[in-house]
Amino acid sequence: MEKVSLATIDVVVIAVYLLIVVGKGYFLSRKQEDVETYLLAGRRMSYWVVSISIIASLLSAITYLGAPTESYLYDFKFSLTLFTIVAVTPIVIYVFLPFFYRLNVYTAYQYLEERFHVSVRVIGSTFFILWRLGWMALVVYAPALAISTLFDIDWRLCVVAVGLSSTAYTVMGGLTAVIWTDVMQFFVLYGGAALIMVMAITQTDGGLGWMWSTAAAQGKLTFIDWSLDPFKRVTTWGIIFGGTFTSLAAYATDQVAIQRYLSTKSRDEARRSLIFHAAIIVPVGMIFYFVGMLIWAFYQQQPELLVSFKQSQSDRILAFFIAQQLPVGIRGALVAALFAATMSSIDSGINSIATTTLVDYYQGWLQRRFDQATQLRLAKQWTLVWGLVATGAAIAAGMWGQTLVEMSNKIAGLFSGALLAIFLLGMLTKRANWQGVLLGSMVGFGAALLVAFGKGLGVVLPPGPLANVASTLGEISFLFYSTVSCGVTLVAGWLISRLFAPPRPEQIAPPEEIEAEKPQIPDEIAE
Repeated sequence: MEKVSLATIDVVVIAVYLLIVVGKGYFLSRKQEDVETYLLAGRRMSYWVVSISIIASLLSAITYLGAPTESYLYDFKFSLTLFTIVAVTPIVIYVFLPFFYRLNVYTAYQYLEERFHVSVRVIGSTFFILWRLGWMALVVYAPALAISTLFDIDWRLCVVAVGLSSTAYTVMGGLTAVIWTDVMQFFVLYGGAALIMVMAITQTDGGLGWMWSTAAAQGKLTFIDWSLDPFKRVTTWGIIFGGTFTSLAAYATDQVAIQRYLSTKSRDEARRSLIFHAAIIVPVGMIFYFVGMLIWAFYQQQPELLVSFKQSQSDRILAFFIAQQLPVGIRGALVAALFAATMSSIDSGINSIATTTLVDYYQGWLQRRFDQATQLRLAKQWTLVWGLVATGAAIAAGMWGQTLVEMSNKIAGLFSGALLAIFLLGMLTKRANWQGVLLGSMVGFGAALLVAFGKGLGVVLPPGPLANVASTLGEISFLFYSTVSCGVTLVAGWLISRLFAPPRPEQIAPPEEIEAEKPQIPDEIAE
């Protein structure tokens, strides 16, 4: 596939965009007076800002590149996962938010120490960190590789540019910079998607009508598949019983999302952010699947333009269309949009991991206490460290055989299922104790590893029943990874808890109503 050289104007557009986002972080750095302002944006963010930030963070470059690939290669079946986000929203509002606000927490995992033990808090934090690091490596690496494959630019340069820029403005501006930059990047990346749709439609004879009818005739507009086969790649039942667990884990136990709820002015404002998010997530997310269908239809009419495209690199179809069909200057804007999608994820990830490191490891596990100035300095230092680690992880990432959507769901499934089950055992049962939950989470994580890597394990094991079982489990759809892990952890955690003493009464006390509009955090945490 012949590479396209970026024109000077394209490079200028990209450079200006990167300078703007870093400059915004520098501007907001003057307002970082204490650790609460740095990590929770002073708890003064409005609901709509938080909602847009969550969309920009959790959909990210995976959606920007992966969703068009799904509808280009397959159909619209996987897009139903967007509806699972709507379905889990009431659970997050009425089950999870009360616990987080009662405790006035900085991270979700502080609740786990209150309910169980510091060791459970640490394992929850560790699951989150590993989940987000793997996810960030994929989020940064895949777009960079797509861009470098099509444009005459080294993918490592893309990784470093995006990673260091994101780290720079996140270190300087904290969560406030992350949220407001996410809002700006949201409009950049959706503006880019709109431009791609316009270009695809206007360059196709018959326009949208022909594209839609052709896609419908070829089954590209299929949404529903009621197959009960758990080994089939994507089914409606798989999304209902698999995607729902992944969505609940992302919105109820992922520090990236929870940190945004806690940055709002009040619990009511957090509720509004989730309701507004649920109201717009389906149409907003569906745009990218629509983009993939339009690109497919465009190339159906002009198949000769696909001669130089390698189908094995299908995750780059969006970047291929940008490089091939868009004019100079516009190409630079679309590459900047890809960068925006990437940066809106990595900034959120490193900020949340830094928060977890300071609050759950330093103050929770190690029982270290610092004054405000020291906390703020440590928060910035760890943001820098994790930004560099994420950038390094992206550079070290190898080529994965699955599509972006599959791989991101596999990474989530490995860690999110057990993490969700830990919270559910604490919030919905009175008998679960820390020993049972800790050991149960290990069993659940092992189950997730088995279904994720069972296929490879079946090859290396001696031929026999064990190898056959491992190979069979390894064929289960990636949609069920989180379900398997969560289910096994719930059962194992509850059963193992019966072998130990029940928790103390104060550990299972229900959350109290919040009287104050804004949770009060001490001005200083010191010995």
